[in-house]
Formats: sequence, C-alpha cells, structure tokens
Amino acid sequence: MSIFLGLFDGHNGSAAVLCDGRIEKAFQEERLSRIKNHFGPPVQATEEILSLLGASPADVNKVCLVSRYVPAPRDPRSIKDLFDDRYKSGVRQRLVRTCANIDLYRKMRTRQRMQQRREVVVEWGFNPEQIEFCDHHNAHAASAYYGLRKDSQPYLVLTLDGGGDGLSGSVWIGKTGALTPVATIPQADSLGEIYAATTHYLGFMPLEHEYKLMGMAPYGADKYAQDVARLYASYLDLDERDPLRFVRSVPEQLSRIGPRLQHDLRRVRFDNICAGLQVFTENLIQRWVQACIEKTGVSRVLAAGGVFMNVKANKVIGELDCVEYFEALPSCGDETLPFGGCYVTSEAAGEETQPLSHCYLGNDLAREECQAALAPLDQVVVEEPE
Repeated sequence: MSIFLGLFDGHNGSAAVLCDGRIEKAFQEERLSRIKNHFGPPVQATEEILSLLGASPADVNKVCLVSRYVPAPRDPRSIKDLFDDRYKSGVRQRLVRTCANIDLYRKMRTRQRMQQRREVVVEWGFNPEQIEFCDHHNAHAASAYYGLRKDSQPYLVLTLDGGGDGLSGSVWIGKTGALTPVATIPQADSLGEIYAATTHYLGFMPLEHEYKLMGMAPYGADKYAQDVARLYASYLDLDERDPLRFVRSVPEQLSRIGPRLQHDLRRVRFDNICAGLQVFTENLIQRWVQACIEKTGVSRVLAAGGVFMNVKANKVIGELDCVEYFEALPSCGDETLPFGGCYVTSEAAGEETQPLSHCYLGNDLAREECQAALAPLDQVVVEEPE
C-alpha cells in the first residue's frame, strides 16, 4: 500500500493521508488539542491518522509539508495581537526595512523555517529523506483539481486567500491529470487581507469571524453599501494590463490597511461596512472569473482558498452566464492544504489519484464511545435506532 502524508503546521494546523491514490483520513489539530484554530505542527492529528491506518512513520512513502514559509507556532488568540501590531511599526518591521535586500532576508528566513519544521517532523520518527515541501497555492489548486475533477477534460482552477508563500491567488488549467500555472496574484494585493483587516477593524477575530461579516451584509442599506463598495474598489481592482491579476491603488500592502480603514470608515455604521465589503468582494471576484474564462476559454471552474469560503460570492460565480460548472472544495481554507500536499507528492511519484468520494474522513465512533461521552449528561437519552 502506498501512503502519502500531507501536513500543514500554520493557522488551522491539520493532516491528511492518501492511500493507494485516495484521501482516506484527515484531521484538524484543533479537534484533538481542543484549541480553536490550533496554530502549529499537527502532532496529535498525525498520530491519530497513523493509528487508524495501523501504520508507522516507516510505512509512509512521502511526507509533504505544505507552504515553504510558515511562521513559528503561536497561540491562535495572538492573531488579534498580530493585527493590532499592524497599526504601528514594530522592531521587526524596522529591521526588515533596513535590510539591503528584503527578498534575500525573506529567502533566508524561509530556509531557516523549512529546516526547523523538517526537524520537528523527524522527531516524530520520519526519515528526512521522506520529507518534501510544496508551495501554498500549488496545494490549494491541487486540492481543488485532484479532489473535485470528474473527467480528464480542462478545468479552470482558481485560488484566493489572505496569502501564502508570497501569493494571495493563482490561476491554473487542470487537464488530463496535470496542473499548468497561468497567472498569480501577489500577497501584497490580497482581497483576503482586505476582508481580514475589516474583520479586525470591526472588533471580530480575523481569520475566523469573516463569515459573521458576510452574514451581516444583507442588513446594510444598499445606498450606503454602494458608497463603501466604491471605497474598497479604490484600494484594489483588476490590473488593466492583465485582468487575471489584482493590483492595489494604495501604497501599503493590504495586510497593513487597518489605519486607512480607521480613517476612511470613521462614523460608517457596521452593517453598512459589512454590506459594502460584500458587494465589493462579489463584484471583484465575478469580474475576475469572467476575465479568466475569457483568457483561457475554459468555463468549468474549480476553486480553493479561504476567500472561497464566502458562499455568497460562490453563488454569484455559479450564476454567471459564462460559467458552465462551478464547485469549491468543501472547507477550502488552510485546513485542507494537506489534501493538496498529498496529491502533489503522489502525482510527482507517478501515482494515479482519485477524486474525493465523500468528506467523512475522521475516525468512526462506536456506539459505546458515544454513550460514554454522553453519560455525564443525565438528561440525554440515547435511543435505539428503529
């Protein structure tokens, strides 16, 4: 039996395993650590997966760590502190700006973190030669294409998120079992970062509560929502020279747009902000999808990345006349990056992969386990099935 293990050790740490070409098990670390949005190596998830398979590290063909750069593990609650820090220039930011070559610094830091992360996995019993890395958006694209494709005909594969490995989006063509890159969107021009920064500005937890803004959007007045949408459009739009890319119209990276929001949205009601942000998001995404289809001639669309967790935007995409077919990977945020890691490494090894047949990828609970878990709750009665 061939076994490929995919790991993501950043925000929403998780693990997945592909056996003989099919994803068999997947776990988010938060389910076992009981820490919401667990940030760090999925050690318990990996142990649980191997235990369920009855396998050891030596049985695994390849381990794929998704994303070449992932920050050091942190308390998920510190994400808000991280966004707070973006309102001021911290020591680390000043240090980076003083480097003669920022790209050189980033490459150096990436190499350091890759080695540190590799050493962590080796401590779990894996051989260093088993461990590989794949790019963040390559994994998102692979999770959508290999996980959702129904045939060998062309698919337009799109990714959008806050950012990973320097990108916030990408465009691919998936055909006859292979993915070909078409275009990329830099992380500095991130639609996902605008949504996250607004989530933080409104007092919610960024990278977690964006869905609350989406849910609040229908309660805003259309008149004011359009004004807010135009404001956001002045920050980010399609690149006129290449509409498969986004380009920002403000000098700062969109991850550091908080102070601008404080100024530009002062005294604008929260519901109208949510409504305007959603209108802007839907407008930008649908124009981008149309441009991608026009450029590639492929109208069957598959998608992954955290921005596609926005079901209202997905509905707009699916209703476009130019879209023949649309599907987003279930739970397509970073928690499913290990799916893509499994697919990337197994395809590179010449293995034939199969799409997802279902999403019931956790452990099976016996009836006795359920009864034991409910026993402390005296009011709960477990009835026998008819």
